Amino acid sequence: MAGYLGSVPVPQATQHRETFTATAAQTTFNTAGYTPEFIDVYLNGVHLSPADVTATNGSDVVLAACLVNDIVDVVSYTPFEVASPVFTGSATFNEGSADADFRVESNGNANMLFVDGGNNAVGVGTSSPSSPLHVVGSSSGGFLGGGIRINDTNNSSDYFIGGATSGRIQIATAAGATLMLVDATGAVTMPLQPAFLVRPTSNQDNIAENDVIAFGTEVFDQNADFSSNTFTAPVAGRYQLNAAIRVANLDTATTWNRLEVITSNRSYNSAIMDPGVLASDPVYWHFQTSVLADMDAGDTAQLRWGQNAGATQVDIDVDSHFSGYLAC
Repeated sequence: MAGYLGSVPVPQATQHRETFTATAAQTTFNTAGYTPEFIDVYLNGVHLSPADVTATNGSDVVLAACLVNDIVDVVSYTPFEVASPVFTGSATFNEGSADADFRVESNGNANMLFVDGGNNAVGVGTSSPSSPLHVVGSSSGGFLGGGIRINDTNNSSDYFIGGATSGRIQIATAAGATLMLVDATGAVTMPLQPAFLVRPTSNQDNIAENDVIAFGTEVFDQNADFSSNTFTAPVAGRYQLNAAIRVANLDTATTWNRLEVITSNRSYNSAIMDPGVLASDPVYWHFQTSVLADMDAGDTAQLRWGQNAGATQVDIDVDSHFSGYLAC
Protein backbone atom coordinates (compact mmCIF):
# COMPACT_ATOMS: atom_id res chain seq x y z
CA MET A 1 0.00 0.00 0.00
CA ALA A 2 2.27 2.80 -1.21
CA GLY A 3 1.25 6.38 -1.86
CA TYR A 4 -0.93 7.35 1.13
CA LEU A 5 -2.21 10.89 1.23
CA GLY A 6 -0.05 11.65 4.26
CA SER A 7 1.35 9.45 7.04
CA VAL A 8 1.52 5.69 6.62
CA PRO A 9 -1.13 4.11 8.91
CA VAL A 10 0.15 2.08 11.85
CA PRO A 11 -0.14 -1.71 11.48
CA GLN A 12 -2.92 -1.82 14.07
CA ALA A 13 -5.10 0.63 12.05
CA THR A 14 -8.63 -0.29 10.96
CA GLN A 15 -10.08 0.80 7.62
CA HIS A 16 -13.44 1.98 6.34
CA ARG A 17 -14.35 1.86 2.63
CA GLU A 18 -16.96 4.00 0.87
CA THR A 19 -17.87 3.80 -2.87
CA PHE A 20 -19.40 6.64 -4.88
CA THR A 21 -20.70 6.83 -8.49
CA ALA A 22 -19.99 10.26 -9.93
CA THR A 23 -22.77 12.33 -11.40
CA ALA A 24 -22.26 14.81 -14.20
CA ALA A 25 -19.49 17.31 -13.35
CA GLN A 26 -19.23 15.99 -9.78
CA THR A 27 -15.76 16.31 -8.16
CA THR A 28 -16.66 16.61 -4.46
CA PHE A 29 -17.69 13.53 -2.50
CA ASN A 30 -19.05 13.82 1.05
CA THR A 31 -17.77 10.91 3.20
CA ALA A 32 -18.83 9.63 6.60
CA GLY A 33 -15.63 11.12 8.02
CA TYR A 34 -11.92 10.40 8.06
CA THR A 35 -8.69 11.46 9.75
CA PRO A 36 -6.76 13.81 7.46
CA GLU A 37 -3.61 12.19 6.05
CA PHE A 38 -4.95 8.71 6.80
CA ILE A 39 -6.87 8.11 3.58
CA ASP A 40 -6.58 6.41 0.13
CA VAL A 41 -8.66 7.39 -2.93
CA TYR A 42 -9.15 5.23 -6.04
CA LEU A 43 -10.71 6.36 -9.36
CA ASN A 44 -12.04 3.43 -11.36
CA GLY A 45 -9.64 1.18 -9.43
CA VAL A 46 -6.59 3.37 -9.96
CA HIS A 47 -4.91 4.72 -6.84
CA LEU A 48 -4.70 8.51 -7.03
CA SER A 49 -1.65 10.47 -6.01
CA PRO A 50 -1.84 13.33 -3.45
CA ALA A 51 -1.61 15.87 -6.27
CA ASP A 52 -4.95 14.64 -7.69
CA VAL A 53 -6.95 14.72 -4.40
CA THR A 54 -7.78 17.27 -1.68
CA ALA A 55 -8.75 15.62 1.63
CA THR A 56 -8.11 17.99 4.52
CA ASN A 57 -11.37 18.79 6.35
CA GLY A 58 -12.18 15.29 7.62
CA SER A 59 -15.39 15.09 5.59
CA ASP A 60 -15.09 16.02 1.90
CA VAL A 61 -12.87 14.40 -0.73
CA VAL A 62 -12.30 16.60 -3.79
CA LEU A 63 -10.88 15.24 -7.04
CA ALA A 64 -9.15 17.33 -9.69
CA ALA A 65 -11.42 15.91 -12.39
CA CYS A 66 -14.11 13.27 -12.73
CA LEU A 67 -16.52 11.96 -15.44
CA VAL A 68 -20.10 10.85 -15.06
CA ASN A 69 -20.45 7.27 -13.77
CA ASP A 70 -16.82 7.15 -12.66
CA ILE A 71 -16.40 4.94 -9.57
CA VAL A 72 -14.67 6.61 -6.65
CA ASP A 73 -13.50 4.45 -3.71
CA VAL A 74 -12.47 6.19 -0.48
CA VAL A 75 -10.59 4.08 2.09
CA SER A 76 -9.99 5.80 5.44
CA TYR A 77 -7.89 4.50 8.33
CA THR A 78 -8.21 4.93 12.09
CA PRO A 79 -5.97 3.60 14.91
CA PHE A 80 -7.25 0.54 16.72
CA GLU A 81 -9.16 1.65 19.85
CA VAL A 82 -11.20 -0.06 22.52
CA ALA A 83 -13.32 2.03 24.87
CA SER A 84 -13.09 1.14 28.58
CA PRO A 85 -11.51 -2.29 28.00
CA VAL A 86 -11.51 -5.12 30.56
CA PHE A 87 -8.81 -7.80 30.42
CA THR A 88 -8.56 -11.01 32.45
CA GLY A 89 -5.23 -12.63 33.21
CA SER A 90 -2.16 -10.97 31.77
CA ALA A 91 -2.81 -8.00 29.50
CA THR A 92 -0.94 -5.22 27.72
CA PHE A 93 -2.87 -2.32 26.27
CA ASN A 94 -2.00 0.96 24.54
CA GLU A 95 -4.89 3.36 24.97
CA GLY A 96 -5.63 5.73 22.15
CA SER A 97 -8.62 7.57 23.63
CA ALA A 98 -7.90 10.43 25.98
CA ASP A 99 -10.58 9.69 28.59
CA ALA A 100 -11.06 5.91 28.36
CA ASP A 101 -10.38 3.68 31.37
CA PHE A 102 -8.31 0.53 31.48
CA ARG A 103 -8.73 -2.42 33.83
CA VAL A 104 -6.86 -5.67 34.48
CA GLU A 105 -8.62 -8.48 36.35
CA SER A 106 -7.07 -11.65 37.75
CA ASN A 107 -8.20 -14.52 39.99
CA GLY A 108 -11.51 -12.91 40.78
CA ASN A 109 -9.93 -9.55 41.66
CA ALA A 110 -11.88 -7.07 39.54
CA ASN A 111 -9.57 -4.21 40.48
CA MET A 112 -6.12 -5.75 40.21
CA LEU A 113 -5.09 -2.70 38.17
CA PHE A 114 -7.30 0.21 37.17
CA VAL A 115 -6.31 3.24 35.11
CA ASP A 116 -8.73 6.14 35.43
CA GLY A 117 -8.25 7.86 32.07
CA GLY A 118 -10.49 10.79 32.90
CA ASN A 119 -8.63 11.72 36.08
CA ASN A 120 -5.10 10.59 35.22
CA ALA A 121 -4.93 8.23 38.19
CA VAL A 122 -3.90 4.62 38.76
CA GLY A 123 -5.55 2.33 41.30
CA VAL A 124 -4.10 -0.96 42.53
CA GLY A 125 -6.87 -2.89 44.27
CA THR A 126 -9.37 -0.07 43.78
CA SER A 127 -11.44 1.29 40.90
CA SER A 128 -11.73 4.72 42.53
CA PRO A 129 -8.18 6.05 42.91
CA SER A 130 -8.25 9.26 44.95
CA SER A 131 -4.66 10.24 44.09
CA PRO A 132 -2.32 9.76 41.11
CA LEU A 133 -1.31 6.39 42.64
CA HIS A 134 -3.71 4.73 45.10
CA VAL A 135 -2.84 1.28 46.52
CA VAL A 136 -5.37 -0.80 48.48
CA GLY A 137 -4.91 -4.41 49.54
CA SER A 138 -4.95 -6.93 52.34
CA SER A 139 -2.32 -6.97 55.09
CA SER A 140 1.05 -8.30 53.99
CA GLY A 141 4.33 -8.48 55.89
CA GLY A 142 2.86 -6.55 58.82
CA PHE A 143 1.57 -3.71 56.65
CA LEU A 144 -1.99 -2.55 56.19
CA GLY A 145 -2.90 -2.65 52.51
CA GLY A 146 0.20 -4.67 51.66
CA GLY A 147 2.41 -1.58 51.36
CA ILE A 148 4.62 -0.54 48.47
CA ARG A 149 7.57 -2.84 47.81
CA ILE A 150 10.87 -1.49 46.49
CA ASN A 151 13.58 -3.83 45.23
CA ASP A 152 17.16 -2.87 44.47
CA THR A 153 18.74 -3.44 41.06
CA ASN A 154 20.59 -6.55 42.22
CA ASN A 155 17.35 -8.11 43.49
CA SER A 156 19.05 -8.70 46.85
CA SER A 157 17.18 -6.35 49.20
CA ASP A 158 13.51 -5.52 49.54
CA TYR A 159 12.00 -2.54 51.35
CA PHE A 160 8.38 -1.78 52.19
CA ILE A 161 6.55 1.50 52.71
CA GLY A 162 3.13 1.17 54.29
CA GLY A 163 0.87 1.63 57.29
CA ALA A 164 1.88 -0.68 60.16
CA THR A 165 -1.27 0.23 62.12
CA SER A 166 -3.94 2.85 61.68
CA GLY A 167 -2.47 6.34 61.51
CA ARG A 168 1.14 5.17 61.24
CA ILE A 169 3.58 5.06 58.32
CA GLN A 170 6.45 2.60 58.37
CA ILE A 171 9.49 1.97 56.18
CA ALA A 172 10.92 -1.50 56.76
CA THR A 173 12.97 -4.27 55.21
CA ALA A 174 11.34 -7.39 53.80
CA ALA A 175 12.54 -9.23 56.91
CA GLY A 176 10.45 -6.88 59.06
CA ALA A 177 13.20 -4.63 60.47
CA THR A 178 11.80 -1.12 60.92
CA LEU A 179 13.97 1.58 59.32
CA MET A 180 11.65 4.53 60.03
CA LEU A 181 8.32 4.90 61.79
CA VAL A 182 6.01 7.91 61.82
CA ASP A 183 3.34 7.43 64.49
CA ALA A 184 -0.15 8.92 64.69
CA THR A 185 1.17 12.02 66.50
CA GLY A 186 3.75 12.73 63.80
CA ALA A 187 6.73 11.62 65.92
CA VAL A 188 9.50 10.02 63.83
CA THR A 189 11.71 7.21 65.14
CA MET A 190 14.58 5.45 63.37
CA PRO A 191 15.53 2.35 65.40
CA LEU A 192 18.72 1.70 63.38
CA GLN A 193 19.97 5.29 63.45
CA PRO A 194 23.51 5.27 64.96
CA ALA A 195 23.23 6.25 68.64
CA PHE A 196 24.92 5.03 71.81
CA LEU A 197 25.22 5.62 75.55
CA VAL A 198 27.96 3.84 77.52
CA ARG A 199 29.24 3.88 81.11
CA PRO A 200 32.23 2.43 82.96
CA THR A 201 31.63 -1.01 84.43
CA SER A 202 33.93 -0.17 87.35
CA ASN A 203 36.19 2.65 88.52
CA GLN A 204 39.33 3.21 86.46
CA ASP A 205 41.88 4.01 89.15
CA ASN A 206 45.17 5.85 88.79
CA ILE A 207 44.59 6.77 85.15
CA ALA A 208 47.70 8.09 83.43
CA GLU A 209 48.38 10.71 80.77
CA ASN A 210 46.97 9.67 77.34
CA ASP A 211 45.10 6.66 78.77
CA VAL A 212 41.82 5.84 76.97
CA ILE A 213 38.84 5.97 79.31
CA ALA A 214 37.20 2.55 79.51
CA PHE A 215 33.47 2.04 79.01
CA GLY A 216 32.43 -1.56 79.57
CA THR A 217 28.66 -1.13 79.94
CA GLU A 218 26.41 -0.24 77.01
CA VAL A 219 23.15 1.34 78.12
CA PHE A 220 22.16 1.21 74.44
CA ASP A 221 23.98 0.89 71.14
CA GLN A 222 21.70 1.29 68.15
CA ASN A 223 23.24 -0.18 65.01
CA ALA A 224 26.02 -1.81 67.11
CA ASP A 225 28.72 0.80 66.42
CA PHE A 226 30.43 0.91 69.86
CA SER A 227 33.06 -1.65 70.86
CA SER A 228 36.32 -1.76 72.88
CA ASN A 229 35.87 1.77 74.29
CA THR A 230 35.53 3.12 70.73
CA PHE A 231 32.68 4.43 68.59
CA THR A 232 33.09 3.72 64.85
CA ALA A 233 31.06 5.83 62.43
CA PRO A 234 29.13 3.55 60.03
CA VAL A 235 28.51 6.36 57.50
CA ALA A 236 29.97 9.78 56.80
CA GLY A 237 28.15 12.60 58.58
CA ARG A 238 28.03 14.99 61.53
CA TYR A 239 27.99 13.21 64.89
CA GLN A 240 26.97 14.80 68.18
CA LEU A 241 29.36 13.49 70.86
CA ASN A 242 28.81 14.18 74.58
CA ALA A 243 30.80 13.23 77.66
CA ALA A 244 30.39 13.78 81.39
CA ILE A 245 33.25 12.37 83.47
CA ARG A 246 33.39 12.31 87.28
CA VAL A 247 36.91 12.05 88.67
CA ALA A 248 38.41 11.67 92.14
CA ASN A 249 41.75 12.57 93.74
CA LEU A 250 43.00 15.30 91.42
CA ASP A 251 46.59 16.27 92.17
CA THR A 252 47.10 20.02 92.71
CA ALA A 253 50.72 19.53 91.66
CA THR A 254 49.74 19.01 88.01
CA THR A 255 49.96 21.95 85.61
CA TRP A 256 46.66 21.03 84.01
CA ASN A 257 44.12 18.20 83.61
CA ARG A 258 41.83 17.78 80.63
CA LEU A 259 39.26 15.49 79.03
CA GLU A 260 40.01 14.91 75.35
CA VAL A 261 37.62 13.79 72.59
CA ILE A 262 39.83 12.06 70.03
CA THR A 263 38.43 11.43 66.53
CA SER A 264 40.15 10.27 63.36
CA ASN A 265 39.93 13.77 61.89
CA ARG A 266 40.92 15.87 64.93
CA SER A 267 41.00 16.18 68.73
CA TYR A 268 38.78 18.37 70.92
CA ASN A 269 40.41 19.54 74.18
CA SER A 270 38.14 22.29 75.49
CA ALA A 271 37.43 20.58 78.87
CA ILE A 272 40.57 21.63 80.76
CA MET A 273 41.35 22.96 84.26
CA ASP A 274 44.30 24.02 86.41
CA PRO A 275 44.11 22.24 89.78
CA GLY A 276 46.95 24.39 91.14
CA VAL A 277 44.43 27.09 92.02
CA LEU A 278 42.90 24.74 94.62
CA ALA A 279 44.01 24.70 98.24
CA SER A 280 44.19 20.88 98.38
CA ASP A 281 43.56 17.79 96.26
CA PRO A 282 39.79 17.70 95.64
CA VAL A 283 37.97 14.46 96.47
CA TYR A 284 35.64 14.87 93.46
CA TRP A 285 35.71 16.91 90.26
CA HIS A 286 33.70 16.98 87.06
CA PHE A 287 34.67 17.30 83.38
CA GLN A 288 32.04 17.79 80.70
CA THR A 289 32.30 18.39 76.94
CA SER A 290 30.27 18.13 73.74
CA VAL A 291 31.03 18.60 70.07
CA LEU A 292 29.34 18.20 66.68
CA ALA A 293 32.16 16.30 64.98
CA ASP A 294 32.65 15.59 61.30
CA MET A 295 33.38 11.90 60.76
CA ASP A 296 33.86 9.77 57.67
CA ALA A 297 32.66 6.17 57.42
CA GLY A 298 35.06 4.06 59.50
CA ASP A 299 36.35 7.01 61.58
CA THR A 300 36.60 6.41 65.33
CA ALA A 301 35.96 8.44 68.49
CA GLN A 302 37.35 7.83 72.00
CA LEU A 303 37.74 9.70 75.27
CA ARG A 304 41.26 10.15 76.60
CA TRP A 305 42.62 11.54 79.87
CA GLY A 306 45.25 14.26 79.73
CA GLN A 307 47.45 15.76 82.47
CA ASN A 308 50.78 17.55 82.68
CA ALA A 309 53.14 16.58 85.54
CA GLY A 310 51.92 15.59 89.00
CA ALA A 311 51.17 12.15 90.43
CA THR A 312 49.29 9.41 88.60
CA GLN A 313 46.48 9.25 91.14
CA VAL A 314 43.27 10.34 89.34
CA ASP A 315 40.37 7.86 89.39
CA ILE A 316 37.54 7.77 86.78
CA ASP A 317 34.32 7.15 88.68
CA VAL A 318 31.69 4.66 87.49
CA ASP A 319 29.18 7.51 87.56
CA SER A 320 30.44 8.82 84.16
CA HIS A 321 29.04 8.47 80.68
CA PHE A 322 29.84 8.91 76.98
CA SER A 323 27.13 9.26 74.30
CA GLY A 324 26.68 10.17 70.66
CA TYR A 325 24.40 9.97 67.63
CA LEU A 326 24.31 10.74 63.92
CA ALA A 327 22.86 14.24 63.70
CA CYS A 328 22.91 14.79 59.95
